[in-house]
Amino acid sequence: MNPNTITQNVMVLHASSYDFTDKTSGKNVAGVSLYYIATTDLNPAAYDGKTTGYMPTKASFSLDKSAAISEVPAIYEFDCELTVTAKGPSLKPVNFRFLQPLDFSVDLKK
Repeated sequence: MNPNTITQNVMVLHASSYDFTDKTSGKNVAGVSLYYIATTDLNPAAYDGKTTGYMPTKASFSLDKSAAISEVPAIYEFDCELTVTAKGPSLKPVNFRFLQPLDFSVDLKK
């Protein structure tokens, strides 16, 4: 494993594939997008007077990775590469594995 790779468990909320021809280059663009939050629980987040909650993030992968999406929503393990750019450090997801399903059912009768 790359020494700049960090493993992180995340909650994947949505997955969608795409396959289109880029109008400018004429090249085929295909892949799968995963929308996730970088947590494995939904404990209330403290309000700092400006923002609160969990902001979903989008990660794109090659279309061949779509076979690894067994169900959504679920907990997945992401391998992220640490890169440093002029804007600062960044974690880019490069691989993922299914860990466990999520159950969001809520009994509103209580």
